[in-house]
Amino acid sequence: MHTHFYTAFIFIGGKPYDGMSGEEVYSFVASGLRMRRKSAFTSELYKLMLQCWHEEASERPKFGSIASWMENPSSH
Repeated sequence: MHTHFYTAFIFIGGKPYDGMSGEEVYSFVASGLRMRRKSAFTSELYKLMLQCWHEEASERPKFGSIASWMENPSSH
């Protein structure tokens, strides 16, 4: 994995759900809402994030496919 990718993801993405308590975040996500896409992220990365939040765990991407995507995001 690329350390720079993770560092950029954390610093560019900022604190998700900033200003919300844990309970508020839970309610937000449980009601089907998701964070908006940050302009610094590609639509492909945002789609991956949304897949990771799929309500059905069996529909979420497996770690191996996420790792593969992160190794070569331009191929997806």
